[in-house]
Amino acid sequence: MKYGTRTSVLKLPTDRVFHEAAKLGFDGLELDLARDYKHDILWTSEGRDRLRALAKETGVEVASVCLGALWGQTFASDDAGDRQRARAIVTEASRFTPELGPHVILVPIVGVEGQDPAVGVERWIEGLRDCAPVAEETGAILALENVGRSPARSAPAILELINAVDSPAVKAYYDIGNATSFGYDATEELRLLDGNVAQVHIKGARSAQLWENTLDMAAVARTLKEIGYDGYLVFETQATEIPTEGAGRNLALLKQYIQEAYGPAA
Repeated sequence: MKYGTRTSVLKLPTDRVFHEAAKLGFDGLELDLARDYKHDILWTSEGRDRLRALAKETGVEVASVCLGALWGQTFASDDAGDRQRARAIVTEASRFTPELGPHVILVPIVGVEGQDPAVGVERWIEGLRDCAPVAEETGAILALENVGRSPARSAPAILELINAVDSPAVKAYYDIGNATSFGYDATEELRLLDGNVAQVHIKGARSAQLWENTLDMAAVARTLKEIGYDGYLVFETQATEIPTEGAGRNLALLKQYIQEAYGPAA
């Protein structure tokens, strides 16, 4: 098992966040391609060179890349231009993410407020089918996350998307905190997704800290073992008043849960 965190949890600039993550004992960082993506460090080859250098210098991997830019332009949009920009973002990320080391790309299944979910799902299927061949070629995994404003936020709905696209490059990025917030049982959903889980976000309901006990993390850990999951567990908790202290406390708790479920080698 590997342990990661989104950079937003630590609330530090790029030049410091890798070093702090190393001090805390994280294996990797999840980087976010912002809405203003053309000015993001991930979008340029020079920026990605800098990220690779920081990873090498600190021993902290790039665990995954999150396409936060899709909150600004989504496959579900009623605007054809937005849908085309979403395709360009996902396609380009499929090319550059493996250059950074990871293969998992977090793709939030962003919907449109008030839209018929069936329309959103159909547009997402169409968009993913267009982008999947490039991901297959580069080895990238388009991992679909269950988010709030979405036409597909339950495990069955995500499986419907995965099965409809029918590509080995399309899997699930399961967020246990989001699922709990939506009223779903994260353990049941993980069992349903099973081998389709590419990566997992760790947080409590409404982004709570693990020590706030808003979900049964011990049961989640046992379920992850049950389905044979052995990838990254990435924190997306709210930043605490002293972010590094909160992150360290969460990491220690998570390792305890995983070791109790998997055994000391986890």
